[in-house]
Amino acid sequence: MVNQAEFATLLDEFKKLNAHIDQIEERLAQWEAIIRLTRKTVCYRFQGLGHVAKHCPNRSMVTRKEYYTFLLHNMNDIWQMNSSINI
Repeated sequence: MVNQAEFATLLDEFKKLNAHIDQIEERLAQWEAIIRLTRKTVCYRFQGLGHVAKHCPNRSMVTRKEYYTFLLHNMNDIWQMNSSINI
C-alpha cells in the first residue's frame, strides 16, 4: 500500500511528466506545420524545396537555360569581341 507522502510524490511526478508531454506535443504540432508549408513551397529556378526563387540559396548559380539565353542575346557582341582579339 502507498502512504500519503509517496502518493503526493507520485502525483507530482505524474504532473511533471504530463506537462512535459504537453510541451512535446506542442513542438510536434509546430514542426508538422513547418513541414506542411515547406512541402508546398518549390523554387521554380532550381526546383528546390522549401524556398522560392527570390530567396534561392543557389541564386549565384546560372541555369543552362539562363546561360543559353544569355549567349543567344549577346552572340553578336561575343563574336565582335573575339574577332577584335588578334591571336
